[in-house]
Amino acid sequence: MVRKIMDKTKVFGPRHVDFKVLKLVFKLGKLFGTAPFPMETVKKKPILGKVISLAVIGVIISYNYFTIQKQIVIFPLYHTTITAMSWLITLTDIVLLFYCVTFLTFFRNDVWMPLFKKIHKLEDTINHYDYFQTGKEFILFFKLGLMYSTFIGINFARYYITSIRIIRVNSTISQFYTIIIFTYYISLTNWMKNRYDFLDQYLTNSMSKQQKSVEVIERVMEVYKLADSVVEEFNKLCGGIVSYCICVSVLHLLYYFSFAIDNNNSEAKILNYLEPLVQIVSLTVMIMSCDSTEKSGQKIIKTCFHLHDHVENFTVKEKLLMLANYVKQWKPVFSAAGFYDIHQTTLSSIFSAFITYSVIIIQFNMVLVDENTNSTDATTTAVNLLEKTTSS
Repeated sequence: MVRKIMDKTKVFGPRHVDFKVLKLVFKLGKLFGTAPFPMETVKKKPILGKVISLAVIGVIISYNYFTIQKQIVIFPLYHTTITAMSWLITLTDIVLLFYCVTFLTFFRNDVWMPLFKKIHKLEDTINHYDYFQTGKEFILFFKLGLMYSTFIGINFARYYITSIRIIRVNSTISQFYTIIIFTYYISLTNWMKNRYDFLDQYLTNSMSKQQKSVEVIERVMEVYKLADSVVEEFNKLCGGIVSYCICVSVLHLLYYFSFAIDNNNSEAKILNYLEPLVQIVSLTVMIMSCDSTEKSGQKIIKTCFHLHDHVENFTVKEKLLMLANYVKQWKPVFSAAGFYDIHQTTLSSIFSAFITYSVIIIQFNMVLVDENTNSTDATTTAVNLLEKTTSS
């Protein structure tokens, strides 16, 4: 009994803050209907998660039905681009909300439990090798704090600027659930990055002391294989939904940009320049977290080649080369449903696509303005001719 308590204290001790945060994030996800049960190794009935999911779905359906019935959702009489994008944003936001609260809770129960078991197994395995926290917990809290404070601050700014005339319920809730999905990624990638950094130090220190070199390399292989299975299960669980979240975030950026260039009201311009900050910050933080973890996972390859040049034992040299080859296969790559990998180049692609479509929107608006001007001039000319004919 005493041994069990000591082991539990070791695993869940105060130095393993990132693992505690990861458990807390999935536990809170259950309260918002995006996870069927908390991160436990024993399967529980996902009753509460499903009830909350159904409640969220009921609120979404009721709100949209009420607004349509009462004709509250009346988009401004701007040109075709704004009207079309307004309807598109409304539709994609509703689909995103249904996707988040139904897909993860009702249709992915067979993936959640294997993921949780592999996370616990990885944590237990690495703790047997005297894992220690690197002391960079503030980075995780800074990322999460930046993302959530931006979301809360922008919404308060909107209510203050518009005196609560513009609420945007669907967009606000969809942004919140997008941030929840991104929080899953940030928490998991931070937890894995710390383990990869530790493995690199563990291998270097053990080889420098020449203590059970072959056994140490095999331990690192074992942990990397477990980590690869965690990434695979997580991609299977959240890959599709994060891909859709990224697409919706880009649509929001284009939507606010279209409003900003079309609206002459200074108050509306300020609001539409502030709104995209939520998408920009959340996308940047999530994507760079995935990129940082991927680079940390590959860092040990250089360590293997460096140690290979300085080790004399032939067996150890062979094992180091084998480890380097395995790491290339098991590197942590987070995929968006297999369409593309989430890393730094993804962020560049998103912003280049945003610039491209922004130019298209500007050109389309200019064409519409020219057509409206020509039609107005033609109408004015016709009215003048009619007046002259009548007077004569």
